[in-house]
Amino acid sequence: MRLATVRAASASQLALDAAGKFTTICARRVIITRLPSVHFPEKLLEFGSYGIGVCLQHPDGELETLVEPRPWRVKRYSAEDWWFAETAYGRFLAQQSPPASALSPAL
Repeated sequence: MRLATVRAASASQLALDAAGKFTTICARRVIITRLPSVHFPEKLLEFGSYGIGVCLQHPDGELETLVEPRPWRVKRYSAEDWWFAETAYGRFLAQQSPPASALSPAL
């Protein structure tokens, strides 16, 4: 199973948005280091409704699953899927190969 993991201090809207970027390509979860003090059950319900898992990381490193991530299935491909894949692959290639200027002949 492919799983995108986002680490955040708490189950905030920012963490939800960050995990949501992976909706079309894999299952998602957020690892938090502290429980939110306000609206905790509502936040867990919100993450669960989007299929995003939530784990609490204890000080000793142990992960406690609060919400299971929904398994991911390919539904369809969209322009966003292709854009994300092309962007990610382009960044990967940029890190792996020499710059394009080094490959082109000097004019």
